[in-house]
Amino acid sequence: MKEVDILDTPMSSNPAIPLRRRLWAWLHAARQDRRARRARRVALLVILLWIVSAFDLVFTLTAHRAGQFQELNPIAARLLDRPALLVTFKVSLVTFASCILLAFRRRLPAEVACWTLAAAYAALSGVWKLYYLIPHA
Repeated sequence: MKEVDILDTPMSSNPAIPLRRRLWAWLHAARQDRRARRARRVALLVILLWIVSAFDLVFTLTAHRAGQFQELNPIAARLLDRPALLVTFKVSLVTFASCILLAFRRRLPAEVACWTLAAAYAALSGVWKLYYLIPHA
């Protein structure tokens, strides 16, 4: 069966076609073969990772402003007093990782990496939930 990946078709870069229609066509085309389905899962997981990463950044900055917060990442800890640099650092890392994952989106290791990152962020979300449930005096 022929591989179909709408990200590689002329339709994906045609600005005359509305984004919603391009995304819908990509989702529909990805149902056609196994590697395209993997590419779709990886792309959707990368979007999820961006969203959760943004929440993590907001929670980190909010907790730091409230005090009594210890950042465990030594690089991020040095940047906490300069939020603009911390945002740049975080966005740069997520962008770099996203480019790698999307470049290899049809391969099993990229999907495994995405699911591993999703599990790590799920655990981190649980830590944030506990952090905000415990009163800090």
